[in-house]
Amino acid sequence: MTLEDIKEKIQYGDYITLGKMFNLPTATVKSRFLRGNEKAAEAMTKIIIAREKVIEEFRQQLIEEFKEFIN
Repeated sequence: MTLEDIKEKIQYGDYITLGKMFNLPTATVKSRFLRGNEKAAEAMTKIIIAREKVIEEFRQQLIEEFKEFIN
């Protein structure tokens, strides 16, 4: 994922999570990320991938549960 790809996928709360990962203030890690810090970009990528995975798993679970009502 390129830096531009990451920026497009950032959502509310991602910088807060990034700050918790580094144990630093949100503004500090946001600045590091926007300046192209490699570790900050790596961590943000992990945040985005994890969020997308959780959403997809939950959606699949809902689909399976609703299949019971449809059939």
